[in-house]
Amino acid sequence: MHRLRFYAGLLIGILLAVFALQNLQSTEVRLLAWHVRLPLFAIVIASAAFGAAWALSWRALSRLRAGRPGAAQRPGGPDAP
Repeated sequence: MHRLRFYAGLLIGILLAVFALQNLQSTEVRLLAWHVRLPLFAIVIASAAFGAAWALSWRALSRLRAGRPGAAQRPGGPDAP
């Protein structure tokens, strides 16, 4: 199992390196009064990482709410008539 994880990580790393080398052109990002020039691959990878972090935090909050006492007694829940 550890060997599979190693090779999967190695493959992902190689794919990210190839992606980065193919997308080196600089792009300007503007958000309100803030602007910065970054390589395109950095923008795409940062956006994907932000989206993954957002999804994981949303999932963690959902799990916390589900485990909270009284969550199942909401109106219209599974025990409602």
